[in-house]
Amino acid sequence: MFVPSEADLDALVAQHPLLKRRLDEAFSTIEHALDKYGIDAVGMSFNGGKDCTVLVALFAIVLRRKGFWTKDNDHLVETLYVGSAHPFDEVGSFIEECVRPYRLKITTIVGSMKDGLAQFLKEQPRIKAVLIGTRRTDPYCADLKPLHMTDHGWPEVMRVNPILDWSYADIWTFLRTLDVPYCSLYDDGYTSLGGTENTIPNPALKSETGYLPAYFLEDETQERDGRVKR
Repeated sequence: MFVPSEADLDALVAQHPLLKRRLDEAFSTIEHALDKYGIDAVGMSFNGGKDCTVLVALFAIVLRRKGFWTKDNDHLVETLYVGSAHPFDEVGSFIEECVRPYRLKITTIVGSMKDGLAQFLKEQPRIKAVLIGTRRTDPYCADLKPLHMTDHGWPEVMRVNPILDWSYADIWTFLRTLDVPYCSLYDDGYTSLGGTENTIPNPALKSETGYLPAYFLEDETQERDGRVKR
C-alpha cells in the first residue's frame, strides 16, 4: 500500500512502540512546514531511494489528515528529481510508479543537487520549503535541524528534514511492516542508491547465492559500502 491507513499506522506502533516517537516527530515537522509556508509553497525532493520513499509516504499521510486529498481537492506535490547521468532503469520505473498514488508533479533534472535545486526553484518560484529525506548518518548532515535553511552559496530555500533521526532499521521497519512499495534494487543487495557508475550491491550482503536484500544489513555504518568508483 503506497499510503498507509491510520489503522495500519496504529498497528505499526503497537508492534514497534519505539517508532512512535520517530513518527510523531516526522509528522510534527511536516505539519509545521505546511502551517508556516502554506501547501502551495512546500515541495519535495524525491529520488526513488528508501529514505525518500518513507518521506513521501509520511507527507501523503499528513496531506490526507489535513484534508488536501479529497474528492474536491486533488493537490499535486511539486517534486524535484535530480537524476544521475547514468541512472538505474529500476529507479526510473519505480519513480514512475509513485507519481499517481502520491500525486507527484515531477521536475526531472540531470546534474548536481545544487544546480537541480536552482533550476527547480526558478521554474517553481512559489516554493519556499522543500522536504528532503536526509538522515544524520548521511554525509554533511550530522548538524542539521528539522527546518534548516540551505547553506551559503546555495539557492535559498528552507530544507525540511522530517526523518533526520531515523535509523537504517527504522526505515526498513516502516517500509516492510506497512508493505509500502520500494525500489526493487534493494531486494538485490543494494543499500544506498546512486548511479550505475558508482553503485554496486553491498559487499556485506554477499551470500553463497548472490546478495541478501538490503534489510538484512545489521551494521548501519556499512550502509554506503556499495557506493564506490568503478
